[in-house]
Amino acid sequence: MNNINKIKKPKYELIAIDLDDTLIGPELLISRRNQTAIRHARDLGVKIVIATGRTFTTTLPFIEKLGIHTPAICYQGAEVRTKNNILFYKPLPLKYVKPILKIGIENKVQILSYIDDIVSLSRPLTQAGREYLGKIELVKRINIVDFEKYRFAKAPLKIMFIANRPKTLKMQKETDKIFSGKVYSTLSRSTYLEFLNYDVSKGKALEFVAKMYRIPMRKVMCIGDSYNDVPMFEEAGLSVAVRNAPSAVEKRADFVVASEKRDGVAQAIERFVLS
Repeated sequence: MNNINKIKKPKYELIAIDLDDTLIGPELLISRRNQTAIRHARDLGVKIVIATGRTFTTTLPFIEKLGIHTPAICYQGAEVRTKNNILFYKPLPLKYVKPILKIGIENKVQILSYIDDIVSLSRPLTQAGREYLGKIELVKRINIVDFEKYRFAKAPLKIMFIANRPKTLKMQKETDKIFSGKVYSTLSRSTYLEFLNYDVSKGKALEFVAKMYRIPMRKVMCIGDSYNDVPMFEEAGLSVAVRNAPSAVEKRADFVVASEKRDGVAQAIERFVLS
């Protein structure tokens, strides 16, 4: 009798992957090994979802590079969309915008607001702000504004402060007390403090996408590196942190793989999906 190789359905049917410092590094490139692992997972029918704090505009090139057509989770989960359709959109309520901006102004930090993928920055533009625009987001549509006088015609999806780590941690503690139960704050990096709608997170957005594909959360795997990924860790059936994650984030994950520089994403997919 001839042996027949049966292809088993993967245990995890959806993989959510953070972008910065997880799938890509400072060079903003997806390694060949990561691309190959993702392609093989897709060939098995696994849904690949990018989950990021980025705008959709600056996420799209990576989606197209990977050849995936699943919705992207952007703005820490405040927006879920494809190239042509917005499936979920939940901005920060306008009534909290001015109080948040006031705190940023008083602390003299770089402030950014995001509306329809257009980024507005406070003047004067700091060195950290320039680096963010030129090396991280590569944002093309920006406004330089005076937030003390600026009038919002539409509620922003998020507001972000850029400052040194001690200051962002201090401001997060202070703002969490002020806006408890009203605004969601998270650190995408230790120097990036972000404010969003209280009903928003990567975890909630991941549940939304999984439900759309009728995939139970126990069959969802997520891979991330920072505090904003922890809500995904709490919801997914398997959570994986890359080695460059802060120790507090690693402790919240089920497994820790190699760092972003050593293709941790590929290692996770090879171990838990392809093997």
